[in-house]
Amino acid sequence: RAFFSPTWKTMRGYRPEEELDGSYEAWIERVHPDDRARIAESVKRQDAGEIPYNAFEYRERRKDGSWVWILSRGKPVEWTADGQPARVIGTDTDISALKEVEAALAEERATLRVTLESIADGVIATDADGAVTFMNPVAAQMTGWQADAALRRPVDEIFRLADEEGRPLLNPVTECIASGLRKYVDEDSVLHTRFGGTYEVRSCI
Repeated sequence: RAFFSPTWKTMRGYRPEEELDGSYEAWIERVHPDDRARIAESVKRQDAGEIPYNAFEYRERRKDGSWVWILSRGKPVEWTADGQPARVIGTDTDISALKEVEAALAEERATLRVTLESIADGVIATDADGAVTFMNPVAAQMTGWQADAALRRPVDEIFRLADEEGRPLLNPVTECIASGLRKYVDEDSVLHTRFGGTYEVRSCI
């Protein structure tokens, strides 16, 4: 037997007093085809007592045919004499708005990545610890580091600057992270590549 709260029903476009088919078959039929196999396997493992707590995200068809993104969390709370789950309780949260934001951000990141990879300037991005997270092809050419090889390496190792006399300069990225202020590199600075080449550079961090 299944009990559905009024909120559970309204989340899916039904009236709170509306009677629903509580069978597993009726529910799994409403799950989006792309999510169905993954969710069915997760529920199967939960019902078999293999996992003490379950949490998954999936799309379910609403009464009007639209889709709602749901974060479902549940766990067994009673067991039969032979140790099988006898009663399961769970909560569902509508995360459709969150998924819309995630999709918009993913599209924005994709657009930004295409832009950065196509411009004529070398671009290097790091995380808050100064580890490289992105390099466009121009930066790879200038530093001598392929983007895949540079990922997660300290930016001090990738972006090495010296003055025109060859004396090493403090890494402006490290200074920027430490101070939180924008840094500009002198026009007479020289970028030393991985294999001994050099470029005269002007940079803004």
